[in-house]
Amino acid sequence: MRKPKLAFAVVIALFTASVTCFSLSGCSSQLIATPTGQIYASDNLTAKDVKNSIIIACQGRNWQVLDANDHKVTARYRKPGMSVTIEIDFNSTSYTINWKESTGELERKGDTINRHYNRWVNNLKVDIDRQLKTVKMQKLYAD
Repeated sequence: MRKPKLAFAVVIALFTASVTCFSLSGCSSQLIATPTGQIYASDNLTAKDVKNSIIIACQGRNWQVLDANDHKVTARYRKPGMSVTIEIDFNSTSYTINWKESTGELERKGDTINRHYNRWVNNLKVDIDRQLKTVKMQKLYAD
């Protein structure tokens, strides 16, 4: 009879430790996000429109655009003690934000990274989508 009570006590202790860990650390490491945006043909956007929207969104979020060509934008974000570089592959139908490298607290550990990275790239995706919608509306009303 003691073994089931002991097993139950171990389960409760592990659960309590997990909850404490999550609440204290804030789940500082998460799987690396790779946000993707879909662009529809009916949006009537060109690859150049997508590129310009990405650059504007990066600048609006204080990402430094390091390089931009016809199918890729490379950008870096810096905070004290950490930095991250991303590559945003794109065409006229989609874009994908990919981790390239990071330093400091944002150092990648296998498939995980500090949660700040995911928040930053997801915020960037929201701004890219918002900018693409703005360009779409400008084109719609310009015709």
